[in-house]
Amino acid sequence: MEVASPKIAQGSVLHRLLGFTTGYAPPWFCTRNACTGFDFLDVLAFIGFLALLLLFQFYSVWTGIVGLVPIVCWWILIGSFKNRERWGRARRRRIECVWCGRKGTPSGSDCPACQRRT
Repeated sequence: MEVASPKIAQGSVLHRLLGFTTGYAPPWFCTRNACTGFDFLDVLAFIGFLALLLLFQFYSVWTGIVGLVPIVCWWILIGSFKNRERWGRARRRRIECVWCGRKGTPSGSDCPACQRRT
């Protein structure tokens, strides 16, 4: 009888693009909660929103609508990144593997269930 391999929760697209392990993003890049500190992702989203308002004001409405598509896509990427990061940090606090959720796997060790570094 074979043992089923654990289900591995991959990082978001932004995690894979930037090479961050889930739950280990630096606090300046993604804060632990909305009330503390500087959050680089929120600043980028705000700059994109301001650029969109300038497009609406100084050019045409159609230019602003076309500019809205990449902003919405970026917000979707940010949302999935922040949700996955929050989930990974919670697993680290509970001493679980950030990939498969196996209990008793401390940070910085190899998980015996999924064979990944936590």
